[in-house]
Amino acid sequence: AMTLELAGRRYLVVGAGSTGRAVARFLARRGVHVCIVDRNAAALVWEDRPEGVRVVDEAKVDDVATYDDESLRDAEDD
Repeated sequence: AMTLELAGRRYLVVGAGSTGRAVARFLARRGVHVCIVDRNAAALVWEDRPEGVRVVDEAKVDDVATYDDESLRDAEDD
């Protein structure tokens, strides 16, 4: 069986719907730094967001495919 070491890695989850949130929770429980983006601002309101999960309005990021931590930090909705 193959094991994937996730702790300490950074992942970008595109979409803050039920699947995106489930993936973000799964990753956060494993020590992953997660940034979740969505163009729907209402989807980014997440009362019980796990520690280590950042939410960003996709409209504030020039190109999600080439994001970096600094550009996402500037667009963060916290």
